[in-house]
Amino acid sequence: MSKKKVSFCMPSPCICFKQVASRRDIALKIKGIEQQLDAIASERTDFNFVSSRSEERPLRVITTSAIDISEVYGRDMDKKIILDHLLGKNCQEKSGLYIVSIVGTGGMGKTTLARLAYNHPKVKAHFDERIWVCVSDPFEPTRIFRDIVEILQKTSPNLHNLEALHQKVQTCVSGKKFLLVLDDVWTDEDQLWEQLKNTLHCGAAGSRILATTRKESVLKMMRTTYKHPLGELSLEQCRALFHQMAFYERSTWEKEEELKEIGEKIADKCKGFPLAIKTLGNLIRFKNNKEEWEDVLNNEVWWLDVFETDISPALLLSYYDLPPAIKRCFSYCAVFPKDCY
Repeated sequence: MSKKKVSFCMPSPCICFKQVASRRDIALKIKGIEQQLDAIASERTDFNFVSSRSEERPLRVITTSAIDISEVYGRDMDKKIILDHLLGKNCQEKSGLYIVSIVGTGGMGKTTLARLAYNHPKVKAHFDERIWVCVSDPFEPTRIFRDIVEILQKTSPNLHNLEALHQKVQTCVSGKKFLLVLDDVWTDEDQLWEQLKNTLHCGAAGSRILATTRKESVLKMMRTTYKHPLGELSLEQCRALFHQMAFYERSTWEKEEELKEIGEKIADKCKGFPLAIKTLGNLIRFKNNKEEWEDVLNNEVWWLDVFETDISPALLLSYYDLPPAIKRCFSYCAVFPKDCY
C-alpha cells in the first residue's frame, strides 16, 4: 500500500499583510462613499430636491400656429397633399374620426408643415373651428381638454375635474366641423388616447385631426387614416434656405460671392434637415470674415455620429458658439422640467 502524504503551504507573513492592507483600503473606500451619500441625502433634504424618473428626451419648446412663410422652402407638394386630405379632396370619408398624421425625424419640419396647412386660407374658410394644441410629453388629457376649451371660448375654464372638462369640450365642438392639430405627440398609450378620441366624436362630418409625431407606434395607437412621411429637403432647397438665412439683409454685401461657396458646403452638411439649416444660417449671419465661416465648415463636431439622435451637429455648433455667460444661463434653464413655462 502506498502512503499518502499531506502537505500544507503556509503563506508568507508578507503576503498576509498585503491582503489585510488591501481589504482595509477597500473598507475605507466604502466608508468614504457612504459618507458622501449621507451628505448628498442631507443636502437633498435641506434644499427640498424632489427625485423623478423620466426618459432621456430633449427639452422641447411649446409650439404655436404662428409661421413666417418666407422661411419655408421645398414643402409645396407636401402641403398640397395634406390640404387635400384636410379639405376632403381625393379621399373617401370614413366612419369615426379622420386622422392625418405627419411623421418624421426631429428637425425635419413636421410642425412647420402643420402650420402651413393650419393657416391656409382654404382651411380657415372650410372649418367652423380651428384648434392648435402642443401635446408634447407627458400626454395629459386634462391639460389638452383645458387648452381646447380655452382656445374655443377665449377664456380659461375654471375646471379641474376630468369629467367636467370632457363635457365642456363636447359642448364646444358638438355639431361643428373642426380642425384639431395635435403637435408633437409622443405617447402610444391607448387608454390616454381613448379619453381624448371619445370626447371628439360629437363633431360634425368633415372634422379632422392633424397630428405630428416622430414615432410610428403613435400612428398605430391613433389609428391614423392617412400617414404622411416627411423626408429631407433637396440639395438645392437646402442651399436656398441657408442662403436666405445667412445673407439676410445683406443683398449688396461685398463678401457675399467670397463666402457663397463655403455657405453651400455648410448647407450640404446639414443633410436636408430644415431646423439644422435655419440654426446654422442664423448663427453664421453674424460672422463677417472668411476664417469664421471656415471654422464652422471644418469644425470637428461634424464628425460626430449624432444625426441619428435628437441633436444635430448644427445645434451643437450653435451651443458651442454661445458666450460663456449665456452658456451658464442655458445650463440654468436645463434644470427645469420639460415644457415648464
